[in-house]
Amino acid sequence: MSAGRSDTFRDRLDQYQRRQKLTIWVAAALGGMVVIIGSDTVNDMIKDVPQVLLSLILTLVPITGLAIGLTRVKFEWRETRLRRLIEANDVKLDSAIPANEEFEWPQDAENWWTVSLLGVLFIGILFLVAIWWNVVKQL
Repeated sequence: MSAGRSDTFRDRLDQYQRRQKLTIWVAAALGGMVVIIGSDTVNDMIKDVPQVLLSLILTLVPITGLAIGLTRVKFEWRETRLRRLIEANDVKLDSAIPANEEFEWPQDAENWWTVSLLGVLFIGILFLVAIWWNVVKQL
């Protein structure tokens, strides 16, 4: 909700679409990390890294991918439902969103969004630890 005014259904559609677009960027970040992690150069660098570290990375990748997918689907479904209401003239595009459970921000989608962001963050951090493991070990 914007400061000083109520969101309209048009605003909410824009918010859903924006979140859907952002999930594409997060998915691209995850995909880029997977490509780098799977490269031969990296495999040579991390061959002596503790197995638990690599297992954490490889566990977080599909969990994060799932979270990204669920985020996208849940926001897209909310947008679809709202568009159907607008097309059926059940709500007006420029009307304020009522304080009604049916129109609340989708907390489940928001939670998956948070998991997506944290997953990409933790994969990145663990990957950096894995890359630097042998260097630090030799100091």
